[in-house]
Amino acid sequence: MKKSYRLQLADLHKQVPVKFGDIPTFLPDDWFLMKKSAEMMSCGHTLPAKCNGQDLILILQLKSDGSVKAEIAGQEIELFKYGIPNCIIYTYTSLPALFRSINVIRPCLGYSIDKQSTLSSINSLILKETISTNGQVTHVLRSQKCLRSVSLTSISDSCIKCIKCASSLKRRHESECNKENEEKENLDKTCSDHDVTLDSNDIKMKLKSLAPNLTENQIILIESQIKQSNLQIGKE
Repeated sequence: MKKSYRLQLADLHKQVPVKFGDIPTFLPDDWFLMKKSAEMMSCGHTLPAKCNGQDLILILQLKSDGSVKAEIAGQEIELFKYGIPNCIIYTYTSLPALFRSINVIRPCLGYSIDKQSTLSSINSLILKETISTNGQVTHVLRSQKCLRSVSLTSISDSCIKCIKCASSLKRRHESECNKENEEKENLDKTCSDHDVTLDSNDIKMKLKSLAPNLTENQIILIESQIKQSNLQIGKE
């Protein structure tokens, strides 16, 4: 795919040139002119997804010297990764080819999370957003270093920066869960041992009040049996 784009956008000296001011007439139906001057124009294409309720726009910037730039949400796209040159000659052939090749750029949709997620590891370097596609709203995390576009060969909807961010958060979340479980186990054990210790004097007093004729040895024997029973329950 990359090779075919390069062939279409190369060897342009043989093509009929298009005046810079006439480029808007070559815009496909799903593109629109955002602004235009004698030296530069910006064209927009609304992407299928919305971010935080706002349209995601793929912006293509063309300059009169033939230089080409593209961006999503203020992040410049590295066009060379899609086989697209950053400078072309505007011709009747190159402009349609340029728009066809630009259409292969997919936006990064972040990393999907549960709506109620309250990971303590979420910090200022991570953005929490909502992504809407086909009427479905998904809660996502996005790295502040997000590339805003997905590589041509990727089967994921996340860029490499967000994938790494997601992997790091997953490890931290697992670590937090393990720590919480360990603390709970320690607390349960402490409470069990503490209950047995605190109940010792109460047991003796209760036995003496219920059976004042019991000898000290009988009280100790019954007390030990009660403790052993409590310990057995704590293990269950």
